[in-house]
Amino acid sequence: MELPLICIDGTKVRDGQQNYTKYLTLIAGKRVPLNAVPFRLLTMLAIARRSKVDDGWLHTGQLYQPARLAARYLCPMKQQIRRRLRNVKTLRDWQIIENDRQGHYRLNTRPDRIRFINPQALKDFGDAELLAMIAVLGPPG
Repeated sequence: MELPLICIDGTKVRDGQQNYTKYLTLIAGKRVPLNAVPFRLLTMLAIARRSKVDDGWLHTGQLYQPARLAARYLCPMKQQIRRRLRNVKTLRDWQIIENDRQGHYRLNTRPDRIRFINPQALKDFGDAELLAMIAVLGPPG
């Protein structure tokens, strides 16, 4: 299976059904708008995977504080993404996030399959931890 291209955009979009602000990602060419916390988690995982530090693995404490709440947000994020990709036959069994069963997570794709297409939107997102991660691991490219 060819791993899908994951594009982190960050452009604010309005969800017509619920009138919430969401943040745009593109996965396998499908628009996947995410709420703020899932977008932040996906972006952090994408930055870590692209940086190749620790092979892209992040501990739950690096994703969210307190760490015990990270899983609370990861599971709904995965479900949101799966709902958007359910019609893509080749991706039905693809798990976007890997878990090593020791509290570490990473994106289940190769680093070269991740793109950051709107770096300014990531800065405008305004999350201090996300900006600190970009400062340490380097700008996404």
